[in-house]
Amino acid sequence: MTYTPLTTYQQHHLRFTFDHHAGHLYGPMVKASEAHVVMLAERGLIPAESAARMLGGLIVLRDDRPETFTYDGSVEDVYYTLEKRLAEVCGIPTGELNVQLARSRNDLDAGVFRMILRDQLLRVLAAITDAGAELLDRADHYADVVVVGYTHRRPAQPTSMGTCSPGTRRRWPGRPPPTRTCCPR
Repeated sequence: MTYTPLTTYQQHHLRFTFDHHAGHLYGPMVKASEAHVVMLAERGLIPAESAARMLGGLIVLRDDRPETFTYDGSVEDVYYTLEKRLAEVCGIPTGELNVQLARSRNDLDAGVFRMILRDQLLRVLAAITDAGAELLDRADHYADVVVVGYTHRRPAQPTSMGTCSPGTRRRWPGRPPPTRTCCPR
């Protein structure tokens, strides 16, 4: 294959966008495509052997490391990179892939962004849960520490951290609930 230099548009827009998005979008696109191919096969929209070939290819694509991909201008974006890789792995031309049958790019994008946001939300909830557990541990540890309260920017009656701790305990009795109860799949 001969090397074709990137156009200005490819170099300063498409490559930058690809490099930024490949690591975030590729994995969820593979997962969404797996689910879509299963649906297509279950509904009889594609033959079982075609579905098996594409699912086998998508399973191989799970092991790809998209953060190492280099934009070469042969395709426009992350989706077409996935499509190109899937065709290569399946040993068929890109035009014979049925992975986009009955699915628009907007459908795929909406599903992928939801998957990404869900994962981010779960990480935030896990961090909050960990912070809450740490707060409970510290509330118990420092329960006898005397602190000065302030009223209208003036020192008020001294109190202890133990007086504040019961509010924390009522909010999170024991360890906070696991995040999976907040965000089921």
